[in-house]
Amino acid sequence: MDVLSQNNSGVVTSLENTESQNPPGTRVDSPPENYQGIKSQGHGLPGQQSQFFGHASGNDFRYAKINNIGRDFINYYNETQFATLKDRLGPIENPAQKTYDCKEGTRTQLLQDLEEWTVSNKQKVAWISGIAGTGKSAVQSETPIASRVRENLESSVSLALTFHCVKGEETSKLSLLVPTICYYLAQTCPAYGDILLDIFKRDSSLKAPTLPLQDQLKIFLTPAKVKEGCMVLNKTIMIIIDGLDEWGTKVERGKLLKGLIDLCNEVSMMRLVITSRPYPDIQKALKHPSIAIFDLTKDYDTRSDIELLIKSELEFEFASEEIGKLVIKADGLFIWIVTALNFIREGMDME
Repeated sequence: MDVLSQNNSGVVTSLENTESQNPPGTRVDSPPENYQGIKSQGHGLPGQQSQFFGHASGNDFRYAKINNIGRDFINYYNETQFATLKDRLGPIENPAQKTYDCKEGTRTQLLQDLEEWTVSNKQKVAWISGIAGTGKSAVQSETPIASRVRENLESSVSLALTFHCVKGEETSKLSLLVPTICYYLAQTCPAYGDILLDIFKRDSSLKAPTLPLQDQLKIFLTPAKVKEGCMVLNKTIMIIIDGLDEWGTKVERGKLLKGLIDLCNEVSMMRLVITSRPYPDIQKALKHPSIAIFDLTKDYDTRSDIELLIKSELEFEFASEEIGKLVIKADGLFIWIVTALNFIREGMDME
């Protein structure tokens, strides 16, 4: 059997390899002439867990990047065309730049609420709102939500992107957020990547970061294009944007939110999680019955979480009364208690 399989039209649609037909050491040195880029192929019967290359070993596939994206699907990329997407979109390669950690055992109710929202299919957009220091970024860091998606919802949810907006850093640049969303969405949905490649093929001078925000949304991230490219995946696709208040102006945030909300409302598998401070322009865009709102300042009691954080972070024991005083002084702000604990470790009087 050929390592590269073709459909009736002669377009390469899948990679197949078994020990019996291609012994260890089989090599694919270059793609065939009719290879057309990013494709996806489902394998296995309903109810079966497929395994690609399950009985193969020591094979060398060049010019291809192969990923298992969940359920019965794999995707693979011709490296030349993968490089084309990267060059034309100009994405940020490390968009999850914040390293705040959500202490295990804290924010359990919020994380449970977010997990239930993800699978509820009622509201497609969630807004986690809170003043500075309430732990918005920690909840969105790589550990809590991403881990819950992978551990509890892997068969039904793909986390395409976590994007942390940080003022003054690369992730606050207006021209890079939408192209980065497109780039990582193309990795999750290969057929969507094909659509983007077709756009760039028709206009060899087109580069996403040079375009105004409105044109980026209109050309690359329309509901029709995403629906066409992602429906085959048959999974919920989640995008997380943290710290939106640190990105753009009021006008630009409004345009972005309208485009992303329209996308999620029209493409059934899309989910969007936004975290930000409750700025008036963001409130205006997101305070709507179709948006799930998780208000960290009003709706969640953090006293027990802060108490747990104090007990777990200090190497010496504190009297309950002293811990209670710190909890009161923190007034729900994780950033305050973290700073206070650092001073206490250095020998400063807790009073």
